[in-house]
Amino acid sequence: MRIGKYELSLETLGRGGMGIVRKALDIKSNEVVAIKHLPPHMSGDRSKIRALKREYRLAKRFDNENVIKIHDIITRNGVYLIMEYVDGMDLRKFTKSQEFNIEKSTDIIRQCIEGLYYLHSHNVIHGDVKPQNFLISKDGKVKITDFGFSRAGGRKRSKGAGGTIEYMSPEQIIYGKTDEKTDVYSYGATIYSHLAEDPPFSMAEDIQMLTGKSAAYGEVLLRQVKEKPRGIREMNSAVPPVVERVIMSCLEKEPENRPSSSDLYYELVIMAQR
Repeated sequence: MRIGKYELSLETLGRGGMGIVRKALDIKSNEVVAIKHLPPHMSGDRSKIRALKREYRLAKRFDNENVIKIHDIITRNGVYLIMEYVDGMDLRKFTKSQEFNIEKSTDIIRQCIEGLYYLHSHNVIHGDVKPQNFLISKDGKVKITDFGFSRAGGRKRSKGAGGTIEYMSPEQIIYGKTDEKTDVYSYGATIYSHLAEDPPFSMAEDIQMLTGKSAAYGEVLLRQVKEKPRGIREMNSAVPPVVERVIMSCLEKEPENRPSSSDLYYELVIMAQR
């Protein structure tokens, strides 16, 4: 299938509520790219079309090595976002496929916050931080991606905010609001799931089998609002105490008790360079 100058392959790189991402070839430059588009059953959904166009307008100005680049948009016979192709896998798959290595993990943790801090420093809230939205190339470069729920502006967003159950903050669950501190919570939950090989409060298959999916959702949401997660070192003693302290601080129930992304950037990136 040809989309403009791009030959779309059958290889699916990712799939979510905001579209499908497939591998493609720029037949003029011979460059491999990724193309995000709506599945056929959503192709007439105006709200989804507007969301893809908004994602392009927001992301086209990003210029950071830890943030995915959006090259172009094609709006003929659909809406197609032309993006940088990352030859690798997302953080969730990476965690499951690799033996734990603290040096590699520390590098990933730092790169993830570099990408998130870049967005926040440019007044952009991601809105759906989770392992699947961090891509890791074969040479170890991390890229934050998927800005379908992202927005510009410093004010909190209320009803209609997106998110993924196991990585949502308590205030996101209760009020549907997103801001920098909800991204920080989701970052903490994402890194927790990498280090402990499970989110702070999990939608594990055995729970779903015993209670049903809806009940499992409710159980996870209630625990996220009410309970303190187990310490990371209880599941993985190879994690240094200082790393556990920083990541657990992101999971504080009250937003004002969490660090800002600039605090995290300073502690995880700047101090490590000294």
